[in-house]
Parts: sequence; C-alpha cells; structure tokens
Amino acid sequence: MQNTLLDRFKNRLEKEKHKDGFTLDYFIFGDIKPVSRSDLARKMDYFIRLSGVSRITPHGLRHSHASFLIKSKIDDSLIAERLEHTVQS
Repeated sequence: MQNTLLDRFKNRLEKEKHKDGFTLDYFIFGDIKPVSRSDLARKMDYFIRLSGVSRITPHGLRHSHASFLIKSKIDDSLIAERLEHTVQS
C-alpha cells in the first residue's frame, strides 16, 4: 500500500511530539527560527533546477497554491484561514 504524504507527516508527528521542546511550529517549520527569504529562494531555486520546472517566486507559489485550492473547490473560509486573509461578505 502506498504511503501518502499525509500519512508520512502523521507518522513523523507521532515520533517527534514526544521530544523536549516540541511545538507544532517546530514540527511544521523544522527549526526554532523562521527561514530567511534568501534561504527560501536558494532552496526553491535548487529544487526548481533539479525538477526542471519553470521558475516561480515564493509569492508566485503562494498565488498558485491559492488558485489550486480554489480550483479544487475548497471552502473560501478555509482558504482565507490558510492564507491568513479575511473573507469579505
């Protein structure tokens, strides 16, 4: 049976949550400090070259992600929460 990404995250969470100082922020971001813009851009550039896809900025990736969620018919309030926006009525 194929192990989905969500299953892999759940398994990792179960292993990591018992460590001293564990928080969900640490689990999600992998470190106590946030990733700098330059580090994020460098890592993205590396994986873009590795995969052979067209280059996209981190902000462009955010927009692509939002578009994907909208196309997938995800509820507007959930998308807004994920992007830290408010929904206008």
